[in-house]
Amino acid sequence: MILVLFLFPIYWLFLTGFKTRLETFSIPPTFVFNPTFLNFENVFLRRPFFLYLLNSVIVASASTFVCLTAGSMAAYALANFQFRGKENLAFWFLSIRMFPPIATVIPLFLIFKRVGIYGQYQGIIFAHVLFNLPFAIWMMRGFFEDIPKELEECAMVDGCSRMSAIRRVVLPVVQPGLFATGVFCFIFSWNEFLFAFLLTNEATKTLPVAAASFVTDRAILWGDCGVASFITTIPILILVIFVQRHIVSGLTFGAVKA
Repeated sequence: MILVLFLFPIYWLFLTGFKTRLETFSIPPTFVFNPTFLNFENVFLRRPFFLYLLNSVIVASASTFVCLTAGSMAAYALANFQFRGKENLAFWFLSIRMFPPIATVIPLFLIFKRVGIYGQYQGIIFAHVLFNLPFAIWMMRGFFEDIPKELEECAMVDGCSRMSAIRRVVLPVVQPGLFATGVFCFIFSWNEFLFAFLLTNEATKTLPVAAASFVTDRAILWGDCGVASFITTIPILILVIFVQRHIVSGLTFGAVKA
């Protein structure tokens, strides 16, 4: 029953993509009908929807990579080094995540206009990294803190440098955590709408913005919107299905102490 509850909206999006406008508004709703592919033609042939899909892949992948790289290094330092103001710095990172995005999007818009990266991949990727990086730091910090310090010390006794010990010992141990953090950062970036709506142009528009464009001032194109929303959801479902084992391992990492 829970599975039906969660999958029914996706199933309804799928059905809506094959309905005519009359069938979309029928009461009671129709589940058996003659499918039409007109909505798919409107989405894929009359609009550069594959370009929007490519933009989402580029933006989400690049921002996730930057968040994992920089977030892992910052999290390792916060988990293993002792220095003055460490907890204040960690809370400052977290406060960025708590900051309302609507309060920063206009300043970012003006800055990007001034430096010439408005409407480019660099701008929207930077905006996504800005709000996903604190999440990556705090999530990875917990994984690094759960690793026994003796593992790294033994590797350094055997001749490894600190960087070599991190690469050969620490990172393989926290690999489930990296997968879990990466998936969440990718999903956040993939679904993000506000920054993508205000900081992109037609050439760099992402899927959530493209799907929202079917809500016009004259009507809501429910069939086209159903197709666009369903296509937007599919990559995330496929990603989660393939890495679900790593997600579960990462979220339960360190839950049971020896």
